[in-house]
Amino acid sequence: MKRTPMSKPRAVVLAVLLIGLLWTAANGYKTRQGITRYCQESVVGISLSQAEAIARELGYRFEPDAGSIFKPGRLVVIASGAMGRLACQIEHDGERVTGAELVKRS
Repeated sequence: MKRTPMSKPRAVVLAVLLIGLLWTAANGYKTRQGITRYCQESVVGISLSQAEAIARELGYRFEPDAGSIFKPGRLVVIASGAMGRLACQIEHDGERVTGAELVKRS
């Protein structure tokens, strides 16, 4: 049986899909590395305003932790490139960051 070559439009669509998939994977990896570095290396000991400024500059969301309504002193930093699955949970004393933990969210 003779194999027919793939039509040009089909090849273009497959190429675009492959590029999109590779870009998404690379962006997710880069975001994971960035939020990990932010959480583990750069926030403990600095002021809340500095931590928020750094997070926003990197494109992360900085907001109250929804699970800490009864535990004041917790915030969460979420990176959209990680599709909300990876976050940095920040503990603070009202002025300074006292701890940070990288958490995987389901």
